[in-house]
Amino acid sequence: MGINGPSGRVTYFTGAFSSYCGKTSTAMMEGERLVGDDIAYLFIKNGELKAINVEKGMFGILEGINNEDDPILYKALTTPKEIIFANALLTKDGNIYWNGKDKKIPKGGYNFSGEWYLGKKDEKEKEIPASHNNSRFTIELKHFENLDLKSLENPEGVIIKGIVYGGRDSDTSLPVEEAFDWAHGVITKGAALESETTPATLGEIGIKKIIRCLILIFYQSP
Repeated sequence: MGINGPSGRVTYFTGAFSSYCGKTSTAMMEGERLVGDDIAYLFIKNGELKAINVEKGMFGILEGINNEDDPILYKALTTPKEIIFANALLTKDGNIYWNGKDKKIPKGGYNFSGEWYLGKKDEKEKEIPASHNNSRFTIELKHFENLDLKSLENPEGVIIKGIVYGGRDSDTSLPVEEAFDWAHGVITKGAALESETTPATLGEIGIKKIIRCLILIFYQSP
């Protein structure tokens, strides 16, 4: 993503986050420039670290997306266009609902459990939510009003000035830490970061694990 600075300056950052830890919301920050939210191919050319996004679309988690916190993303997902929804609720009037979309929860529809109604419970007497907490969407990037189309289509990529590592860790690491240099940031900070397991992974939720960061940088000779 590109961060707008003074006098027309744009600084590009990339990042590494575990699934369900805010990659899409961070890339979609209002007022900044979206290049992609998932995969960045990094390479070094003429001594500069560059990145290219080769994806045409965005594949993200629906839960919690709302008009107040994610206005650009919410607008794109709620206006008519071609979108693929998975594990969301199809309401009886033909609309799509996901957990956290708005405060008015539909009374019925069809979801991952089949025909659903408000208050429906599973075999363990646990209430079934309107949509799965790992519900997803797929949409083309062209539908986002903050898309940096020029940079997205630039075959030379964009110059990366920083890599941000993140995860779910509320009680161990500081919220923000600055690395001494690239090697310290990638190897010491990034490769040793802990994050809690989320609904996007198999098994119990909330267990701390080391994030396995794999970063491949391709060198291109002059």
